[in-house]
Amino acid sequence: MLPDDAPMIVRWRNSKLVASTSRDSTEGNLSLKQHLEWFAKTRDDRIDYIIELTKESLPIGSLSFAWRSLPGFKLCAELGKFIGEEKALGNGFASEATNLWLDYGFKTMKLDCVIARTRKNNSSNIKVNQKMGFTVEPWPAQFGEASDEWIFMRLTRAQWMGYK
Repeated sequence: MLPDDAPMIVRWRNSKLVASTSRDSTEGNLSLKQHLEWFAKTRDDRIDYIIELTKESLPIGSLSFAWRSLPGFKLCAELGKFIGEEKALGNGFASEATNLWLDYGFKTMKLDCVIARTRKNNSSNIKVNQKMGFTVEPWPAQFGEASDEWIFMRLTRAQWMGYK
């Protein structure tokens, strides 16, 4: 993901589907300026990639890893993902992209674990995560107070390598 991708990313993040399943608040829209400021501030501890349908050269969503500290693990990242193009929903692209991204994270980046904080209403994301081997776990205190709206999921390298 590059700063030039900002208009597309902002359009996706402001869509009703993405906003309702990923943002803390759906009040108001994210501005281009807000996104670019956030993007500039997060490059030291986060990587974001665009999901693209290669045959069509069509960007459809985003994947990310943000570095996190978790007791008992040396190198952990938080997984983020969304499909922003509505016509791409329901075709298995999120599963395919997540599978490749996790494989890259565990095998190339040598992650020890990947976590995901997911809204409970995001059933398709929860299903993709569970399909990849994530398990729902108690909410860690380091991420603040537990909420009825969110769940915490984790996948370790050992689980992934056993899954693969």
